[in-house]
Amino acid sequence: MTADRGESAGWPVAEEDIRQLIAAFRESGCAALELRLPGLRLALRARPSGGAGAASILSAPSPGVFRPRVSAGMAVAAGAILAEIGRAESAVPLVAAEPGRVAELLAPAGAFVEYGQPLVAFAPGQAPATGAGPAR
Repeated sequence: MTADRGESAGWPVAEEDIRQLIAAFRESGCAALELRLPGLRLALRARPSGGAGAASILSAPSPGVFRPRVSAGMAVAAGAILAEIGRAESAVPLVAAEPGRVAELLAPAGAFVEYGQPLVAFAPGQAPATGAGPAR
């Protein structure tokens, strides 16, 4: 982005206003903020604090039907497919980027989910001895 972008570039909000909103969000302690205006969607999510083992939230990469492949408490390896988001004739996988444990499923199986909707609370940790393996 450049400093001259904003309302003059056809955006509904000036770039400086977005920067101030982000700064206020960081100071607020809120977990998430979503702003939707015509021509703009801004979604902010706080990073989990607490160091190693702190749960992170994995969100829907696209709209569709939530089909989990894991359950709460299950240990998974890096690369394991945690769920699929079913779309017309395809599915988009939700993949564990690192080993850990599924803390909670945040949407019911078979529910229609929107882009960015929180789906899985995931606690990163050591590679499991057993559990879901990497995607094949």
